[in-house]
Amino acid sequence: MKVEISEGDLRAAAELLLQRGEWGVARADFERQFGGDRRGRAIMAELRKRGILPVVVAENPAGDEVYKVADKEEEFRAFRQSLVSRIEELYAAVRGLDEAWAHWQKHRAPRWRQPSLFEVGDGGRG
Repeated sequence: MKVEISEGDLRAAAELLLQRGEWGVARADFERQFGGDRRGRAIMAELRKRGILPVVVAENPAGDEVYKVADKEEEFRAFRQSLVSRIEELYAAVRGLDEAWAHWQKHRAPRWRQPSLFEVGDGGRG
């Protein structure tokens, strides 16, 4: 189910983030402001996807994890790298799913099997 996000939602979120500055906005605050955690996360993602603001998840000066506009290169780079790592994990998951499906179609069995008593195991590779 796709979350509907209006231009007004994006403007309100951007305004809130800019007002809070380095202290950022806690997820709970976004949940209250925008009617749910999932909706708040979707709005943050949309701000990034549309290139409106460089919104990151980072620690504020009190050590709390918050949404904020990146104000330091290291914050930006760290969050960017976390997104790239997630993308790589998703690609690996898709590859594994494709391999498992192909194997399943041929053998109707899990891709790895237990070696028989006299076989050498292959470490689960096939």
